[in-house]
Amino acid sequence: LTQILGFEPQQLGLVMSCGMFAVAFFGAFFMAPLTKYLGSLGMMNAGMLSRSVLGLILAGMVMTYASVLVNSDSTISMEFVFGQIVVVSILHNLSQHVLATGLTTQTTGSVDTDEQGALLGLEHSLFSLARIGGPAIGTALFGFGGVLPVEMGCGAIDILTVAFLSIKLRNSKRKDP
Repeated sequence: LTQILGFEPQQLGLVMSCGMFAVAFFGAFFMAPLTKYLGSLGMMNAGMLSRSVLGLILAGMVMTYASVLVNSDSTISMEFVFGQIVVVSILHNLSQHVLATGLTTQTTGSVDTDEQGALLGLEHSLFSLARIGGPAIGTALFGFGGVLPVEMGCGAIDILTVAFLSIKLRNSKRKDP
């Protein structure tokens, strides 16, 4: 957003703050009913699908607006572009939260109670590893081909994670009497 659309750091901070507030609000009031309605496996799949689709939409918006804004005859305003980016980013953050909650619920439910703490510690260390290595990998992908390879890489990781976990869960259910 900074390199392609020229967003200022305070605009990026506002996008992140809006997303974090929306996730906190959603978690406080809507996560329990959603979990009850979809179940953890449904949440995992819905989160993965919506996160991947919204990521591609966001990438498409950035690429489209970049080409439109270069055109000097463009009547589109940066405030309009910023507003749309904020809305899609918030929805993307919410779907990411749904995916993460579904994954955590599935993984902790698949181990014994005395192993759940270790599993959560491992999960959080993987999140930290992603936060350390993710920016370097994302920057390299961005340099390679722009926003689309970054979003495709994230979507591929989501799909592989959900696919492997779904296979594991299906196989473990077959072994249980």
